[in-house]
Amino acid sequence: MSRLDGHCLCGNVTYTVDGEDPIMTGICHCRDCQRSSGSAYSIIAAVDKADFHV
Repeated sequence: MSRLDGHCLCGNVTYTVDGEDPIMTGICHCRDCQRSSGSAYSIIAAVDKADFHV
């Protein structure tokens, strides 16, 4: 992973991740993640704090 740009659901908050591979990845099946993704799960990635910019 070289650079990743994203935003919250409403688009008011944007973020950038500059770095290599995530520290860890996971899949969440909780109701909140199902609701926000519109699927049975949501994929989550943890990155180094120094590589995350809001």
